[in-house]
Amino acid sequence: MDDSAAPVSRCVLLGEQSLLVECGERLLAEGHTIAAVVTEAPRLRDWARHRGLRVETTPEALLDSPPAGIDWLFAITWLKPLAPAVLALARRGAINFHDGPLPRYAGLNTPIWALLNGETRHGIRWHRMTAEIDAGNVLLARDFAIDADETAFSLNAKCFEAGLAGFEDLLPMLRRGTVEGAPQPKGDRRVYLGADRPLDVALLDPTRHAAELAATVRALDNGRYFQALLKPRLRLAERDLVVHAAEAVDAAAGENDTAAGTLLGVDANGLRLRCADGVLVLRALSTPSGEAIGAADALAEAGGAGARLSSVEPASESERMTLRRAA
Repeated sequence: MDDSAAPVSRCVLLGEQSLLVECGERLLAEGHTIAAVVTEAPRLRDWARHRGLRVETTPEALLDSPPAGIDWLFAITWLKPLAPAVLALARRGAINFHDGPLPRYAGLNTPIWALLNGETRHGIRWHRMTAEIDAGNVLLARDFAIDADETAFSLNAKCFEAGLAGFEDLLPMLRRGTVEGAPQPKGDRRVYLGADRPLDVALLDPTRHAAELAATVRALDNGRYFQALLKPRLRLAERDLVVHAAEAVDAAAGENDTAAGTLLGVDANGLRLRCADGVLVLRALSTPSGEAIGAADALAEAGGAGARLSSVEPASESERMTLRRAA
């Protein structure tokens, strides 16, 4: 069948990030109708108004004044549960973009959790929506390698690119009506909640391997964009410092016999910290309030070269509450 002759759809889009705009433009270019856009993001609201589309800030507004004849509801970077009544507005169904492989990485912040878990591959899914979070049939899957120097920012960018490419492949399926998808693979299902925090790794423990600590810093590095989990921290005697960039390197001559946790000094790249094996170079530091602090100043605050940081004990409940508030 000629896809171009197939009926077009009438859709509702919900989301908070720019992938919604890119997918929306492709829907319009294919002749589909967007009956409403639900978003709180100012840039997305401006785009929708420029396109002459109905804009709402909550899904409940759709229930108060339901758009007529909705075929599909698309949740594209919409991070909140949708009520069954909202899902039922679309007569053909609801489709979600998810930035993780299912069923192992359901829920929120999955690129970060994949990096924290040491995964070597990641992926995105377009799937049908059900009452259960991220549990519906998979329509399209795109998997890709995680690079050795991957950060949360770069992995999220890969998810964006794969998500958009997947959506372009989804459009012919909408026209043909082949959108039932396949059940998710059987296996371990993990749902990461918005309140989940990597509390026992975000405080960098110098008795761990330097490469593990560098990987933790990269996993929590989302560039200039908001990152909903914790920032990696280094605990000095009086306070924690936020670590924005770090690199694992081999110990230099004379450093191999130094105990883990020893601050070795400052070089052109940053503050050198001896770990269980090798050295972690702390390249960018700040106070918890965001004020940048130089490597030399951090070293002086800690007591100078040769000062030794303690190993990190598992976070107490009070520390967990403090870290959650500071995230």
